[in-house]
Amino acid sequence: MKYYRISYDGRKSNLNKVIFCDKYENFSDSNQYIVCEGKSLNNNLEKVILTYNSKLGNRFSDYLDNVLCWLVVSNKFIELTEKYSKDLIEYLPVDIKDRKTNLISNNYKVMNIINVIDNAIDLEKTNYIKILGDVEEGRCLLGATKYVLKEKQIKGNHIFKVSDAILQVFVSEKIKNIIEENNITGFYFYDVMLS
Repeated sequence: MKYYRISYDGRKSNLNKVIFCDKYENFSDSNQYIVCEGKSLNNNLEKVILTYNSKLGNRFSDYLDNVLCWLVVSNKFIELTEKYSKDLIEYLPVDIKDRKTNLISNNYKVMNIINVIDNAIDLEKTNYIKILGDVEEGRCLLGATKYVLKEKQIKGNHIFKVSDAILQVFVSEKIKNIIEENNITGFYFYDVMLS
């Protein structure tokens, strides 16, 4: 099975009138990475309101780009993938508000991926730079142009993070196929090599 690193699809051709939530309400930004750390919040995140200006964009994508860099996904995405992520992801409440009309959409959730796999990056084959922490102790943050993951470590996982690059999200080919076959928008896939 193949694996991919995902990100928001910010290619220019896909940005035409797509909503970008450039502000937020009801959240203290003292730790904007709280839902990126791979730790359970026991669903205890106060509902955040992400806001956008509909004059700049009014087309919703299933992966909603936002100023907090959170993985905000549509209910459609959740319904189609939840059987592969049960108990491995917390879906936290978020409202999407148009600042011009005050209309609110509650068709989205923040993904808090708590399926974090240790020792999954093949450090000998990955071209990386250490940003923070200690690689040998397994507590660091890596930036890489191309990830090589250990197949034995990630086998059977479909949506996950790895401890050495906690800000990155990886998906299996099965999830990629679900996204593509159901016209789920906003996702971009980077190939990941396996060792």
